Amino acid sequence: LRLKEKKKNNKNRGKASKNSKKDSDSRDGDNDVKYPALYIMTNAEEANSVQMYRRSEEDGTLEYFASFATGGTGGSTAGGPEGSLSGPGNPLGSTRSLTTAGKCLLASNAGSDTVTSFYIDKSGVLVRKGYYDSHGDLPMSIGYKKHGEDGNYLVYVLNAGGEGTLAGFKLQGKTCEMEFIPDSKVSLEQQDTRDPPFSPASPSQVG
Repeated sequence: LRLKEKKKNNKNRGKASKNSKKDSDSRDGDNDVKYPALYIMTNAEEANSVQMYRRSEEDGTLEYFASFATGGTGGSTAGGPEGSLSGPGNPLGSTRSLTTAGKCLLASNAGSDTVTSFYIDKSGVLVRKGYYDSHGDLPMSIGYKKHGEDGNYLVYVLNAGGEGTLAGFKLQGKTCEMEFIPDSKVSLEQQDTRDPPFSPASPSQVG
């Protein structure tokens, strides 16, 4: 009886180990790629860029390493009342204006109505791969979802200006190049179309 129980326990431990490996593999294939770096977008109106800071694996401290031009310009919404999410500390009043999808980093250029894609190499350094029309005014948020089994993504860009629009792109996970999806542009039919949009009343996030 003891021998049978021992064999059964060993068999169960083998199953748990196999499941653990499967979970780890699925995480590695999603957006949990780990790099020893932190990225910050300047959103500068004269020339937007992404700054890279290296992170110490020993104590987590950050050290500035390099800046990578997006090729576009930054922008902002009209400020809201004091205490709102917009203003000098957050001129876009949004989230996900800079986001990573696997080994790709995507940056919105609100001033030039464009989106830039970068490839993140093994050291964390950014390699610019594309510069794309956002198909709207004031792109301020980028959402994505895995698409298919080949590591590619569907990307949607939220443009907050005017009536507001969503525009879809296909992102190649290996090359980090994007392609606009024809007929994917959708109007949000905002009633307040002031330029720039009033932050508290305009859409601020997709994804």
